[in-house]
Order: sequence, then C-alpha cells, then structure tokens
Amino acid sequence: MLAGRSPQTKAGAERRSAKSNCPVRLSSNIVYYRSPGMLILTLFIQIAIVVCIVMYTSIYLHGITRGTVKPVLATWLFFSVATVLSFITNFSESGVQGVLENSYNIVDTLASLLIFIVVLFTKGLRKSFTVFEAVCVGAVILIFVTWLLSGQNILAHLCLQVILVIAYLPTLVHLWNARESSEPPTTWSLNALAAVFGIIEPIRSHDFLPLIYGIRSIISCLAVILLIVRQRIRRSQAVRSSLL
Repeated sequence: MLAGRSPQTKAGAERRSAKSNCPVRLSSNIVYYRSPGMLILTLFIQIAIVVCIVMYTSIYLHGITRGTVKPVLATWLFFSVATVLSFITNFSESGVQGVLENSYNIVDTLASLLIFIVVLFTKGLRKSFTVFEAVCVGAVILIFVTWLLSGQNILAHLCLQVILVIAYLPTLVHLWNARESSEPPTTWSLNALAAVFGIIEPIRSHDFLPLIYGIRSIISCLAVILLIVRQRIRRSQAVRSSLL
C-alpha cells in the first residue's frame, strides 16, 4: 500500500503579492503568490530545461545512428527504471502540486526511455548484462518492492540516487583509463545545464527530493565532463611530445 499524504495546513502560509493574484504552491503545505515577472522567469526555466534535454537527446541519438556513440542496453535500462522510480517517489511525496519542481526529473525520464528504446532496436550494440549492471538493476527492483510495501518515499528516493551515482562508476573508471572516449562532451554539458535549471524551482520552493535528484545529476555529469577534458588534455600533450 502506498503511504497517504498528510493533510495540508494553511496556518500562517498564505501570502499575497500586491502586484499579482497568481497562486503558486511553495511546498506541500504552503501557498504564496508570484508576480508576473516571476511567472515569466519560471516559464523561461521550464523551457530551458526542455531545450537542453531535447538537444542532448538529439545529439546522443545522432551519435548512435552514426556509430560514434555506442551505448550499452543494460545501462540505459537501468537509467530508465531508476529515473521512472525517482519520479514516482517524488510524485507520491509531493503530489500534483510538486510537478513543477519535478519538471527536470520528468523530462530526464522521458529522454532516458527514448534512448533506451532506440538502443534496444539498434543492431551492433552490446545487449548483454555485466555482473555489476545486473546487481544495479536488481537493487533498483528491490528498492521498488520495499517502497511498495513500506511507502517510504524519501528513503526510497535517496537510495535510488545513491545507486544512480554508483552506476556512473564503470563509465568514470573507463574514462580514467582509456586513451580516447566515444562519450560526447556536448551531451553531458547539456544534461548538466538542464540539471542546473532543474534545481532552481526546488530551491525556491524548498522541495527536498527534486533538489537531491538535480544535484546528483549535476555532480555525475560534471565528473564525466572533467574526465573527458582530462583525456583531451593528455592526448594533446602526447601529440605535442611526438612532434618534438
């Protein structure tokens, strides 16, 4: 059984701006009123998230069709399941009122599912599971079952973020040891930028779970980007050394 949400209280929670009568929910139990300028800023943030993720997904899928990007099916299956469950635990905790704060999680989940479907039907890509990948997927399934039985949204969400961080480790180790990488830095940069936009609304509304999701994504993407930059610096140094 899913845990029910606690009843909302409004004691001392309603505030009205003199310039606007547009209600916006600050958290699960607080309502405030946002000025037209703030509404425009919020709209810009949501558009920026969508644009970054669409560009990231398009570049990644183009790389797959050209053969310059060779993703692994098990990795994207794991990411798809984990991001879906992250959104479910977010939604169960905050409800419909928290959809705006969860917008990055929603768009990121849709992108992961699309990439997974393309990888599933693309020939020539590795479809087998390593032991590590199988353990990660099994851990996510275990968290899902435990969440269904206990209804602990926050704990389940935090566990999913930890596993998502762990799932990046094989990629990070590969980038550290490899001389060249097929990972496109542009896609990781766009995803990191989308995550930066994605944490603005949770920070303003003090929504804990979407904030953790976004911060986790930023740290993971930046780690990959730094290792890609490190590879390129080492390769350029090796080329200069060979010319001397």
